[in-house]
Amino acid sequence: MDRIDLFPELNSFESIVLWIDVFNYQENNKCFRLTAVGCENGNVCLFFVEFDRETNNARIIKSWKNRFDGPILSVKFFKDKVDCSTLNSSKLGFVKCDNSSEIHLLVLDSCDQPTIYRNVQENGVGVRKILPKINKNPIDLFTSCIIGDLDFDHYNEIILSSYGKKIILYKFEHESQTYYVEKTMDIPHPIISITYIDLTGDGINELVIVTTKGIVIYRHKLDNIIDALVKKLNFY
Repeated sequence: MDRIDLFPELNSFESIVLWIDVFNYQENNKCFRLTAVGCENGNVCLFFVEFDRETNNARIIKSWKNRFDGPILSVKFFKDKVDCSTLNSSKLGFVKCDNSSEIHLLVLDSCDQPTIYRNVQENGVGVRKILPKINKNPIDLFTSCIIGDLDFDHYNEIILSSYGKKIILYKFEHESQTYYVEKTMDIPHPIISITYIDLTGDGINELVIVTTKGIVIYRHKLDNIIDALVKKLNFY
């Protein structure tokens, strides 16, 4: 039997792999895959792969590598705008993207501020934005990150958690092409991890925070949900 290498980008690495994120998409009737790998030695490897569905062959078109000061805690692909048509689609499927649909990469480094690589299909790791600090001399460790539309404006926010008991929400300003701190929250205990999922099955996600002393769950205010729903109904 012939050996088929479906993931040629994952053959070998210099260090222990701590996190992998994959983004499949379809453009001009071709299937592509972006793969980001974060390693213990601080390496972030980014691969642009073309996938042939008929032959199940994958080939690396481009690859990039960058080195950070500490172990990489997370890497995540995302878009600025939420694509409502793909919210219920399979994560393993190929999302259709037009030529103007840029994909970005969030890198969570254990020793420094998180980094955003903008439009990685075209720029690789060439264009980056550093998320601003919330004070001048922070001594803290970011433990987890999520991407989600928490204010229902159809644009994704970046949410970070820290061992210093803080939740930080960042938004992107398109005119200045910069990120800024939209909101911060203080949590009673050090945070281990966060996620944004629908726990109750009502169609609205909850912010779930895992701390060293237990789990904290934040729900959206009903008035905010009603206002967002009314605006959408009036728009359509």
